[in-house]
Amino acid sequence: MASDPAVELVLPHRTGRLPLVEPPMVYFPEPTSPDESWPGWDETAVEWCRRSTHLRAKAVRELLNRSLAHFPPKHARSLAKRLNQNWQSFFFEIVVGRYLQVLGAEVEPEPQGSNGTHVDFRATFPDGIIVSVECVSKRFNLEAQKTIQRHGKMAQMLDEVGPTRWAIELHKLPKSDSPIEFQPYVQAAREWYATLPEPMEGGPRPVFGFDGEGGRMELEAIPFPSGSKPNHMGPAVAWYDDSIERLKDALIDSHKRKQARGAIPPVFLAIDCPFHGPGAEDFDQALFGFTVDPSGLLVTDKDIPFAGVMAFLSMSMVGAADPVLYLNPYQRWNLPAALANHERRVWKSGIEKTPATREPVIESIGFVQLGPDD
Repeated sequence: MASDPAVELVLPHRTGRLPLVEPPMVYFPEPTSPDESWPGWDETAVEWCRRSTHLRAKAVRELLNRSLAHFPPKHARSLAKRLNQNWQSFFFEIVVGRYLQVLGAEVEPEPQGSNGTHVDFRATFPDGIIVSVECVSKRFNLEAQKTIQRHGKMAQMLDEVGPTRWAIELHKLPKSDSPIEFQPYVQAAREWYATLPEPMEGGPRPVFGFDGEGGRMELEAIPFPSGSKPNHMGPAVAWYDDSIERLKDALIDSHKRKQARGAIPPVFLAIDCPFHGPGAEDFDQALFGFTVDPSGLLVTDKDIPFAGVMAFLSMSMVGAADPVLYLNPYQRWNLPAALANHERRVWKSGIEKTPATREPVIESIGFVQLGPDD
């Protein structure tokens, strides 16, 4: 692990030898042209991050460059490249590696196991205990997430033409799959916004509907006289929650099991829980089952090679909770003190919960801080 990316170089000089400090590698440089726009409709997070000068994009670049500087350069370059292939998975891997470092561990990325496979990290903690960690990022409630993302991009386009002193509630949006398809709706909304009167607190709430090729859009304007920027909200999205099934898939994965069997034990499976993903209760049910029904995989499948699961709840670029440790009831390992003081859950004729014995530390990674325009 490179604890300090700055490397002192000593070069010859005719008056002596001057120490120089090599600056850290910049994996995501600042754009050369001003561009304050948010991500485009089909733009990846990395594409936006590389070209946008928006304050949020700048904060993301700072987070990535600062975090990647703590890994060996070869591994950091690989992670930076793979972020464009799968942002969620490899951003999570960066967070897990940094979190292990924050806990005081010396981290070796992608160590080779006895069977030729590689887990993501081998962490050696200050008390000498080694823990292997493999990361997995599942796509929970995928269709709902796609709809929410599409709605968010529609709201951004409406923000560009929206009023500042009205809050616009989106009751219904069409099934447009590109900015070109949604543009007629934006134009119709723009023309309607121009007809809105001066808002009065508690005053009338005008409504608007527009039918286009993608279906119907319905808007409601709510008076917001103190507003200083456009504000579009909603609509609500209903979905079938597949969190429990997806969590079980992560433990059933044959390749992940092979990686765990080749790694130095104990081996933990780190799982992220992004917005609209599972909560602690979903993990309880998937891994252990209900209080009177031990039907979870960690109870029913004695062949699971993981010592447990590290559940990173509420995972995003702006923060996360310290992980909850779900321990395999059929494995017994001494945990490093830095992990043992986490919240732990294990099945003992029921789910036994041991609260964390220290304050959370994950925020010391330095997540993106939200500004007033976010």
